[in-house]
Parts: sequence; structure tokens; C-alpha cells
Amino acid sequence: MSDAAWLILPTYDEAENLEAVVLAAREVLGGCCGPGGFRVLVVDDDSPDGTGAIADALAARFADVEVLHRPRREGLGPAYLAGFARALERGAAYVFEMDADFSHDPSDLARLLAAVREGGADVALGSRYVDGGGVSDWGLPRRLVSRGGSLYASAVLGLRLRDLTGGYKCFRADVLRAIGLDSVRSKGYAFQVELTYRAARRGFTVVEVPITFRDRRLGRSKMSWRIAGEAMVLVPRLRRHYTLYSESDHSQEMTMAGTMRDVTDANFQAEVLEAEGPVLVDFWAPWCGPCRVVAPVLEEIAGERPDLTIVKLNVDDNIETASKYSVLAIPTMILFKNGEVAHTIRGAYPKKRLEAELQPVLA
Repeated sequence: MSDAAWLILPTYDEAENLEAVVLAAREVLGGCCGPGGFRVLVVDDDSPDGTGAIADALAARFADVEVLHRPRREGLGPAYLAGFARALERGAAYVFEMDADFSHDPSDLARLLAAVREGGADVALGSRYVDGGGVSDWGLPRRLVSRGGSLYASAVLGLRLRDLTGGYKCFRADVLRAIGLDSVRSKGYAFQVELTYRAARRGFTVVEVPITFRDRRLGRSKMSWRIAGEAMVLVPRLRRHYTLYSESDHSQEMTMAGTMRDVTDANFQAEVLEAEGPVLVDFWAPWCGPCRVVAPVLEEIAGERPDLTIVKLNVDDNIETASKYSVLAIPTMILFKNGEVAHTIRGAYPKKRLEAELQPVLA
């Protein structure tokens, strides 16, 4: 539908909330966009609780609701990217992000749209931390983590925005077309930071619209320490290497990989955790200078130690595994034995130092 406003609702196990949130969103969008002026796209990651079937029933009931079924759960970022692609392909003029659990009040959709459509903004960010915004139903620890995360991201990235981790947004469609969505790699809350940062770096106008964030009504939160860890890892890289994902040098990446086998999020379990012998994983990235120093040393050690398998994992493309093992700086090498972490080495060291670190653990 050309020139419409599209609301993207990523879902995983939201059977208790989905129908109510879709009905509420349709009422608001009908008021501010008019009949035929909006669409609601549910992006379901094969929810085991039947969310996808509920979405299908809503799509059969309402002509302005449709469903995108994905075969497996991959995270918030990939779900939104799939939804964005569908909306842009169909000629959307405005695209919303919103949680499907009522932590975002659907009544705020109209104010976010007005900030872009009439107010001249390119991105309207629903903000908990500007005047008039806030959170409810949260204890002090969660408030401190959320506020601290936003302050951290703003300080590191040099942006004068108070709620970079917020996920309630309205984009002018041209923004999404311009910021290189095909190169986005973040999956959790870091996805929200990355999109806003890319938009700001491209010179688009980002405004914050006050909202009140409420804890979900029903169901279980998807937040985890792994998701938080991803954000901690990614934010400094965005500052130092804004073109990291969009303009990486693939020829250099192949050179860096050498003869050692690459492992990924998808095969890490089989290649590392289920391996018969010890496996040393070199966590690296194409832009990392010290990684290029340590790579030939590891190649040499690999050739001399038939009892040790050495593999590489590109942290830019495999953030889930890097976050799981708290890889906050590179180069980092982690030795796994019997599926468990046996030893961690951080930094680029000469061969003798690396051998001294590994020998007691391999003996």
C-alpha cells in the first residue's frame, strides 16, 4: 500500500497480548491515518504458544492486518529488518516500531506520527527520559540499568538524545532506505541504538517525544543479560567504526581468516562446544589492528599442535556468541575443553607468551 503508515509488531510468545494490542493500534491509526491509510504487520518468529495462528486470524478478519511468518527465533533486530523490507517494498511512507506487549501505549502512535508528518522530524523517538516521559511498574534496579544504559550510549556516541535504547519509534521511510539496513548486524537492544545512531550520523533530524513506558501486562519479558551484553560490545564500535558494517573490506577479512576455519553463531555448538578435543577460539574483527598481529602467531601454533584446534569467530557478524562469552575487547582468545571455558587470553602477545598461557591448561 503506497504512502501508508506501517506498524511493525515483532512477536514471540505474545498470544496473551496480540489481539488486544492490534485492536488498540488499529483504532488509533484509523483516527490519525484514515481508512486505508495504514497497515499493521505482525512479524512472528514461529512462536510456540500459537501467536502466529492468532495473527493469521486477525489478518483474515481485517484487511489492514497482515502476517510475516519467520521459521525460527533470531532476535528483535532481524525481525524488524524483515518487517521494514516488506513495508518499504510495498511503498510505505512512514514506519513504526512498537512492542506488542502494551509496554508501549498504542495511543502514542498518533503523536509519534505527527512529529514526523507535520512536525518536520525524520525520526520520532518515544522517550522515557525527557520532560513529560517516564516509566511505571519498575523497581529501582531496573530503572538504574535502563537509565544508565541510555546515558552510556549517549555519552559514548556523542549524541544529545536521552533515550537511545528506546524501541518506540516512527521513521520517515526515506530514512530507512538511506541508512543501510542490509548491513545491520545487531539483534537485541543494541539494534535500537544502532538505527538511531545511523540516522543521526546521516544528518536526519531525530526528535524525542515523551512517553510513559509500562511493564508488560501479560507474558514473560525477553530481556536477558546476553542482550544487554550485546549492547555493551557494540556501542563503542559504532563510535569508532561507523562504516564497520556497511563498508567492511571483504578482501582483508579473507586474508585475516588465513587457513584457520571460521565458526559462527550458527555452528558454534557443533564446532566448538561438541568438539572431541580442546578448541581455541580467536575472537577478531576485520578492523582490529592487534588481531592482524596475533593471527599469524596462532596459525603457527595451530601447525605445531595437532592436539589443539584453533578457529576464528568474527565478532561483528556473530555478536550473540561474543556477548555470551563477555568478549568486550579484542583480540580475545578463549580455550574450550569438553564444552566449557577452560582459559581466556585477552590481548595480542608473542608466541612464547601465548604458549606459556596455553600449556598448563592443555597438559
